[in-house]
Amino acid sequence: MKTSEENQQANNIERPPHRVRLPGFMPEHPFYWYSSPAILKEWEDLVLEYGFAYGAGGTKLHGKLFLTAITTGAPREAYRRLGFNFFTIRELLAPFEQSAKFCGMRYLPPFVVHGALRCREEGEIIAYAEAYRHVIEGLGDGIFDLDEIEKFERMNEVLSASIT
Repeated sequence: MKTSEENQQANNIERPPHRVRLPGFMPEHPFYWYSSPAILKEWEDLVLEYGFAYGAGGTKLHGKLFLTAITTGAPREAYRRLGFNFFTIRELLAPFEQSAKFCGMRYLPPFVVHGALRCREEGEIIAYAEAYRHVIEGLGDGIFDLDEIEKFERMNEVLSASIT
């Protein structure tokens, strides 16, 4: 049994200073075989239903944001016309974009960690985590110009443009 002092210490656990209410659907997943893991597809099949996400009365997602955060095994150079995968990430994510648009959502460029299997340096991993945190907080706080963001291939480029 805990003493009152131990209970007080347990209640004083440091909490994150900033909680963000996400303004939409933001799946985070590895990019498996040019798609998402099966469990995300199952979620889409169960949730994105007629009358809820689209069709008559299906306006629950209208106006919400849709942002994917993905990791790839290949480096960025592999995702271009002359690269190993021939298509850009944005082209390969076209089904996600169309699903978002079909449900009345606003699709944003993906946040991408390329070559995730090769991220070995703690500093590199922390940099990606901090950049992603900035994206989520910025979207939650409404600091980004969404019309400008849509012009970019990846959300990572938005951050580079806003920092410099």
